[in-house]
Amino acid sequence: IEALPHLFKDNGYSTVALHSFDGDWWERREKYPLLGFDTFYTRDDFDPENTEFVRRYISDMDTFKKITDIYESSEEPLFLFCVTMQNHADFSMRYDNMKYDIKLNNVLTADGEHFDYAENYLSLLRESDDALEYLIEYLRNSDEPTIVVFFGDHYPTLDSDFYDALLNTDVGSITIEDSLPMYNTSYFVWANYDIGSSLGEDGIISPNFLGQDILDMAGIESPASRACLRVLHEEISAISAIAIYDNDGNPYGYSEQLPDELQKILDDYSFIQYGLIYYSDSESDDE
Repeated sequence: IEALPHLFKDNGYSTVALHSFDGDWWERREKYPLLGFDTFYTRDDFDPENTEFVRRYISDMDTFKKITDIYESSEEPLFLFCVTMQNHADFSMRYDNMKYDIKLNNVLTADGEHFDYAENYLSLLRESDDALEYLIEYLRNSDEPTIVVFFGDHYPTLDSDFYDALLNTDVGSITIEDSLPMYNTSYFVWANYDIGSSLGEDGIISPNFLGQDILDMAGIESPASRACLRVLHEEISAISAIAIYDNDGNPYGYSEQLPDELQKILDDYSFIQYGLIYYSDSESDDE
């Protein structure tokens, strides 16, 4: 099954991964080439004497400046996947090399105290917002047609009762269905040219569909085996580990009975996946 970097590479792109931390984490140094990345930059590729740190990590600002450096030096169309590190847990300590200027006045502990972890994290988000402004404004002024896809992988681990106060519930006792908002992360898609798409305006989406939408948006030819994603997405908005969302954004937990039409199209999708994983092209041709 070809990952996005392979597909972009097949279409003449240089494929680059950037992670502003240890390249051996999650075996990235070993696995990224298998996904189709030609080049992998890590914190070892930053000049420690001239790199800005926020807390113990390379700042998003300097990470995004690394992106623009790579962007400027690329002689081929560029597919770049960046994993930042600035806002990684934990959020219990305060450091001298950042500003803590975000206060939550409407969400407080039962004793009326501030949630320190949450405020520390939100102050980090403000730093990220400044860095993102730099990146977007840089690309806005570029003549090279460029698409930016920005997303997070999960919610942060904050004060033990912060989410209780935020959601006005006991997180430890709610049902899986009621906990679904805690497994959603925000994303946006931006381009410095008219991409003619309303992606991101129609609610929830999952990574399998997002990847295919980006391929289509960028005009990248993808294998016929991925066509099922376009068909599936007409009926299903998102597929997660705990729920299926129909095209109106209504969730169905895995303990619920899906409507027959949704179950049928999911069964077809599973069948295609099974074939792609367990049967090689030669075996499929023989059959």
